[in-house]
Amino acid sequence: GNRGGKSVTALAELVIQMTGIVPLSLISTYPIVKLRPPIRARIIVKSITNTWQPVILPKLQWFQWNGVSEPGGEKGHWGLIPRHMLLKGDWYESWSEKYRTLTLTTGSTLQVLSHENDLGDFSGSSLHIILIDEGIDHARYRENRARIVDTRGQIIMATTPPDEEGAAW
Repeated sequence: GNRGGKSVTALAELVIQMTGIVPLSLISTYPIVKLRPPIRARIIVKSITNTWQPVILPKLQWFQWNGVSEPGGEKGHWGLIPRHMLLKGDWYESWSEKYRTLTLTTGSTLQVLSHENDLGDFSGSSLHIILIDEGIDHARYRENRARIVDTRGQIIMATTPPDEEGAAW
């Protein structure tokens, strides 16, 4: 359900694959075959202004605390992308606002799109992993599915299903 941790769990998987760094708690069980950086990734959020900027972005930035306790406390975490994975150790060196793309020292890239983008914006790229935060319409889903065929990639969808019967495609 809502506030259940779906987005941050999916983000953690995305970051593991982009960086090749497996958290110690998963080291004995994480499928090593999934580690193949550099990869090309995409995240699709509901809105750049209402979801990416205030919610998702801070969960990635190493210097941002995300939690209900005081920074460093038991109920929260620092941003998921380690500083040493950023170009020159700096978020702003790795992030291109113009292209909404993050580039890591591994060579992995993350493109950020939203449900608001035109359908054509989802075409063209060959990608390894796509994270869809909250469901998208079927046409956008199909267009994204075509992006992962040649890489044997994956789509992760972090969403709460709609309450109305038949509302999801």
